[in-house]
Amino acid sequence: MARARRRVNGLATGALALLLAVGGLTACSAGDPPAVESTSVAPAAVASDSPTATPTPTPTPSPVVTTDHVGETSDQATAELTQQGLLLSFADAAGHAISSQQGWSVVGQNPPAGSSVPPGSWVQLVLSPPIVTANHVGESSDQAIAELTQQGLLLSFADPSGQAIPSQQGWSVVGQNPPAGTSVRSGSWVQLILKPPAPPAPPAPPAGSSSGSGSGSEQAVPPGGPTAKCNDGTLSYSAHHQGTCSHHGGVAVWYK
Repeated sequence: MARARRRVNGLATGALALLLAVGGLTACSAGDPPAVESTSVAPAAVASDSPTATPTPTPTPSPVVTTDHVGETSDQATAELTQQGLLLSFADAAGHAISSQQGWSVVGQNPPAGSSVPPGSWVQLVLSPPIVTANHVGESSDQAIAELTQQGLLLSFADPSGQAIPSQQGWSVVGQNPPAGTSVRSGSWVQLILKPPAPPAPPAPPAGSSSGSGSGSEQAVPPGGPTAKCNDGTLSYSAHHQGTCSHHGGVAVWYK
């Protein structure tokens, strides 16, 4: 009986030990898992979808310096200014706005030559129609000069031999260059051929005047006038009687 009791106690003790062992295993499995050494990996840099571009500054257009177009035709000035990137408007000499006129002369511009303006600026050309020269032969130099100057033309003068001379008041226009009917631009040159006025006709000899030395009669004239009138009607200013009017049919009248 005692043996049986000891046996029972031994079985109980073994069972208890078994239970304790199973509990320990359970407690171990229910605890935190053993630490695992890990390497920290830094996140990779995320590339931007599009690179950041540096803005390119817009270049400032260079200014345009206007040149002198006065004296040119409207066609020539228009072509040059348009090529420079400028815009054009037109006016007549009175300042009234007009459309472009082919073959007209540029007599003014705004802004004036030498102005610095940005491309695309407006330039106004003052235009004048072409001038057709009138006939001035037979007019006095004063009259022809006034008319041609009013037309905006420039003048030079010459004598009948072609020698340049200064302006002469009261002389007669015996030629012009360019001739009448020529179409010219404002500011063009016109040459007038001038001839001095004819000397006044000598007074008629008084009736019954006596003849002097040599052929022909004598007649008083103002100082500085001709000394003789030849038979062909020309006047002689010879200081001596000898040889006077030898190529003009001789002396018709002597003047003193």
